[in-house]
Amino acid sequence: MDRNLSESFGNDDENDNISVGLDKTESETDDDVVTDMSDSVEIEDTDEDTSVGLCEAEGDKVSSIASSKARDLSHLKKSPYDRSRLDRRPPVRPSKKERSAGLSPRTIRDDDSDDIEIESDLEGELQEEIKREMEAEPKFRRPSVTWGILLSKEHREAAREVIKYLETEGIDTNMLKQIELPTAVEVMQTRLGFLRKIGLDNEAINNYPLVLGCSVYKNMVPVLKYLKKLGFPQHWVSILVRKYPMILHASVVIDILPVIYFLRGLDIDLVDIPRVLTRYPDLLGFKTEGTMSTSVAYLVSVGVGVRHVGYMLTEYPEILGMRVATVIKPKFDYLMSLGIPQTIVARIIERRPYILGYHLESRMQSNVNHLLEIGVRKEAIPGMIAQFPDILGRILSVSAKDHASWFKDKLMLETDKVAGMIEKMPQVILIPTEMALERIRFLKSQHFTTADIGQMVSQCPQILISSIFSTLRPNLNFLTSEMKRLHTDVVDFPEYFTYSLEGRIKPRFRALTNGDRDLNCSLDWLLNCSDLEFEKRLDGRSDVVDEMVGPSFIMGGQLPGKPEKAKDESHSSEAYEAAAL
Repeated sequence: MDRNLSESFGNDDENDNISVGLDKTESETDDDVVTDMSDSVEIEDTDEDTSVGLCEAEGDKVSSIASSKARDLSHLKKSPYDRSRLDRRPPVRPSKKERSAGLSPRTIRDDDSDDIEIESDLEGELQEEIKREMEAEPKFRRPSVTWGILLSKEHREAAREVIKYLETEGIDTNMLKQIELPTAVEVMQTRLGFLRKIGLDNEAINNYPLVLGCSVYKNMVPVLKYLKKLGFPQHWVSILVRKYPMILHASVVIDILPVIYFLRGLDIDLVDIPRVLTRYPDLLGFKTEGTMSTSVAYLVSVGVGVRHVGYMLTEYPEILGMRVATVIKPKFDYLMSLGIPQTIVARIIERRPYILGYHLESRMQSNVNHLLEIGVRKEAIPGMIAQFPDILGRILSVSAKDHASWFKDKLMLETDKVAGMIEKMPQVILIPTEMALERIRFLKSQHFTTADIGQMVSQCPQILISSIFSTLRPNLNFLTSEMKRLHTDVVDFPEYFTYSLEGRIKPRFRALTNGDRDLNCSLDWLLNCSDLEFEKRLDGRSDVVDEMVGPSFIMGGQLPGKPEKAKDESHSSEAYEAAAL
């Protein structure tokens, strides 16, 4: 039976209770609607016979009474209904006017249609029929999905023309024959044109043809507007949609907003959200209380600083999709098994979070084995990884052996010398041989022998990546012309080329030759110390007379390149910057 909107008006003589109900469906279009309610409660009369019988004066009285009583019922909107409590309430007795007018029982309905209760003293079939009708409505109303599995034969037949049109446009329709499509070709033309406008070609659409089931105005436009509000550039939107086309039929409130709030809670800046989602859009399909939460919690538990989590996830958001038991923990345990302390592993991950994306067996373990095969000592592996974590992910199956053989042939070095050179600077096995050959040729042009070059490179491999025009040539010219030293002096101290000419070499030389001082010292004594130690040496107050040994990795110590690095370090920062290339 058609649902009737019921309204009851109390009789002061009988002290009847009054309740006002609203039950208006989307299909009702009645004209007699009373909206004079302070709390936006609408009263609608769908019974034309009874509405005509009410006079105008009585209608005004009804409106005023309903308005005053609606204020008393305003608390019902602010708190959820208790079905059990309402069921125990006594039924409301209709007034005399209701019985004379034949009005239906009164109802109370929540705005969200979550809980509906009928209060009536009617018995028998009328009450049961009303209950069945109201219970048949969905208790939770959400926006309807615009595509789904079709069971109607009529819809399939109506969509045949649309399928034919898509086939002429080069779209694979195998997955579209069982989903709901618009029956008008013009509508599909609009959808297809819109998708192409935002950067999807036929290849991208064929990878996920279900995107053609999305409504432009109900699905695509709200999502794209929200992405623009987040700060997505237009070309990033195209990249995101191509990587993750499912976003076009996602709900902004239900699917996207929770992920955005979760990322903001991990200290990811709002301006970085577009870059994070564009790099790894699969985050939009994860549950925030699942893998994403556990991966971050594990990293923090093993020593990763909470303040570094935002930076790590911004640089490598794929961490949020990694399972702890099968991905993160095995790699963390393997690095510790190599002899690297847990605190150092945590700091490596803070600065290089992408190493968690390296495959454990085919990359990390394999590369360590290749290094051991070319003569690298096992106890030197932790220092190499701390200095250059990328070595765990590079392809060393060929380059390691080829570079080791090349250095042996060109520089006449023994296996242990080559291995020692790689231990000091792991990046050397990734240097292009053409680049290294240019430096070797330059040194030979400056009258260095092959044996001298081999000794220099094995002791200071940074020479192979130093610039000829800005470092090697000017430093060597200053050594021979201004300092009046032989070029062979750098054979014993090749680290001379790693110091800044203007920042350290020239100031130290001026201080050495200032006034009556005319000290004859080695380059190591002159350069390999801090400014404070150098002043003590000039004044003869230094207790350190032996030449200092270059820096080396100490287990549990400071990582090279850490911001807390002292200004008066023994070796110049240029050497570390060159090694990090």
